[in-house]
Amino acid sequence: MTPNDKLSATEDGGDAASAGLPSYGGYEYQILATVWLGLELTLSGRAAAIIVEPPSAEDVAAQLDVPAEAAASHIEVGKFLQIQIKLRNKFLWNRRAFGALLAGRIKKGTPGPAPRERPVEYLKTTPSCHYILLTNAPVDSGLQNFVI
Repeated sequence: MTPNDKLSATEDGGDAASAGLPSYGGYEYQILATVWLGLELTLSGRAAAIIVEPPSAEDVAAQLDVPAEAAASHIEVGKFLQIQIKLRNKFLWNRRAFGALLAGRIKKGTPGPAPRERPVEYLKTTPSCHYILLTNAPVDSGLQNFVI
């Protein structure tokens, strides 16, 4: 079962007990995806643990720990994963939307804490890091080379 399976059941009217306001859909998706990632990465032996809400302010982080010959993707052993989880119901991910997610938007005059470091910034300074977007939405054909 993937995070999308549970969400699809709710959207189709399947599980009324977990259905809520639409604004909670993304939060529920993030919880389900985090549990799925934790089980998938730790039970498969690819990571000893995951970090939920790491200091980078992404949703999940994990240190890969799998022999190179057993790796299921092109991500190298010892790489640190920063994983952002996004539910997107109406739109696909195009270059502009993905770029905005990576670089963020500058909000002038907004009170509150300083904005978090954006993925583009920490990827430039941390070569051992891989940024992964886990989403339910399709990806524009211009981004297909980045799908794993």
